[in-house]
Amino acid sequence: MKISVIIPSYNQGRFLVDCVESLVSQQLNLGTTVEILIFDGGSKDTTQETIKPYLEKYSNVCFFSEQDRGQSNAINKGFRKATGNIICWLNCDDYFLPGALACVARHFHAYPHLQWLYGDGVLVAEDKKTLGVFPASREYDQWVLVSLLDYIFQPSTFWRRTMIEKVGDLDETLNWGMDWDYFIRLGKVSTPHYVRQQLSAQRIYGSTKTATGGTKRLKELYRIMRRHGAPFFPPGLLHYSYLEFWPLAEKNLSQKTYARVMPWLDRIYKRILFPALLRWTHQTCPYKGD
Repeated sequence: MKISVIIPSYNQGRFLVDCVESLVSQQLNLGTTVEILIFDGGSKDTTQETIKPYLEKYSNVCFFSEQDRGQSNAINKGFRKATGNIICWLNCDDYFLPGALACVARHFHAYPHLQWLYGDGVLVAEDKKTLGVFPASREYDQWVLVSLLDYIFQPSTFWRRTMIEKVGDLDETLNWGMDWDYFIRLGKVSTPHYVRQQLSAQRIYGSTKTATGGTKRLKELYRIMRRHGAPFFPPGLLHYSYLEFWPLAEKNLSQKTYARVMPWLDRIYKRILFPALLRWTHQTCPYKGD
């Protein structure tokens, strides 16, 4: 079994060592290999100097530097270049946890008919300090995935090459939710297996695309929900609007007011409002598909 890991990169050389080290240090099962494909969009920082020692030391690390049309385009190039029978992508500011690929290989070996899987993960700060576990992970439910939220942790998701042949490439018109859109499309073809193990770490910091997306991101996520069969006013629109409210509150409220009000509001949301949205999703927004 060969696992192809596609790494899109652009001016994030400072994170590349953590990302690549997390791959070359994986203890793999006998018969399992990993292919590391880095697609760089013509970075102007230290990316090329950073990756050079790995290219000299590891024959399974490949680096491609050329102009692209964004992150999705870089990943799609990786889909076409990959030679493994198991595929994933890992953003260069994220990294795998020890034992992740061995765990993935075991599951695909044990279940020959399994087409794709996803696992748990942790959220970390720019300096790798742990912020907590990814809170949304849950057993697969297509209704919830389409109408409420993307609970699939992207860097902990893997699929067989044959799935690409069935669902195609990432939608390059999407800037924020291309992974969500892709997972919904995968789910229409085959039900995944949820692995209750932390497989990867995702960095959360101020300059990430998610953190800076604002209302443009919200509009795109709404378009994805509607595209896949969610109603005109899906529960997910409220959920992601609430998440967008946090940075606005931090920017506009005084530090004292923010510290006093927001934790209280978050408890109400998590204990009362979000469970209500979940019930609403199941009761009034059953997934209809195409």
